[in-house]
Amino acid sequence: KDTNISLLKCINAAVNAIEKTCMKPKPFELKVDPPASINIDAIGTGASISKSVQYLWDLDVNRLTPNEDYEINVQKSKKPFWKEDKASEPLFSSVDTTIFSRPT
Repeated sequence: KDTNISLLKCINAAVNAIEKTCMKPKPFELKVDPPASINIDAIGTGASISKSVQYLWDLDVNRLTPNEDYEINVQKSKKPFWKEDKASEPLFSSVDTTIFSRPT
């Protein structure tokens, strides 16, 4: 077990080094200009996180629609002290695969 963990740590370090040295992120392009009302002055530097997250949510024009793009099968609840997943079925009962080709 210790050998496996050490091996995984080495692989992780190698992949991380390759990603940092060889891969360049795509330049970010904002395809939709945010409304003038959504700016730091409108939100305020002392604004609550929920208000800031709501502004981000409002900007997300490509978000998925529950029960249309995907369906979640919650089954039974999980107790925090349970170490394993007690669900016998997958979390997603259906996913529209066309969502994977949508722009982000």
